[in-house]
Amino acid sequence: MTVKEQELFQVSGYAPDEGGVDWLQLPPFIRVLLSTDGTVTKTLEAYFWEPVDVTLCQQGEAPRAAIDEGFGVQLPATEKVWLREVALIGGQSGRHYVSALSLIRTTLLPEALRQGLEHGDLGIGGVIRELGLETYRKVIAVGCSDAAAMAWRAYRLYYQGQVVMSIREDFHLRAMQ
Repeated sequence: MTVKEQELFQVSGYAPDEGGVDWLQLPPFIRVLLSTDGTVTKTLEAYFWEPVDVTLCQQGEAPRAAIDEGFGVQLPATEKVWLREVALIGGQSGRHYVSALSLIRTTLLPEALRQGLEHGDLGIGGVIRELGLETYRKVIAVGCSDAAAMAWRAYRLYYQGQVVMSIREDFHLRAMQ
């Protein structure tokens, strides 16, 4: 990696060696998915030119250990947090593009957002877009795993200045070739 490339990732908040990512070896589209803070579903739909279905795999109260690790701060023991797992699947191709695991502080969410997530047929970004909510996403880590068959990013979603969600997205690289 050249000095200029190292500067690019340091300026944007990514250490060049963070998470074992060799940025230059990744396809450009995967670099976009890992480094931007936009909604993944719409990006996949635009790139692959097919609808992407959000399949709810599981949703329910999160185990306490996952909560403390996922938010990086100690939350009150009485605070209820959901664990939500979805898969983003190509509506025509059937390709499994992304798996996402979210920890959600439901007590801090607007009622309409909570209900939209409970319904389960849209991704988090889709529900936020439909409601017109102002949120901020901060990518906190990126990496590659499983002999480069998977790239991932972890980020936190802020609403009204508070972290309301901690999300990890795993990108299935073979599905995106």
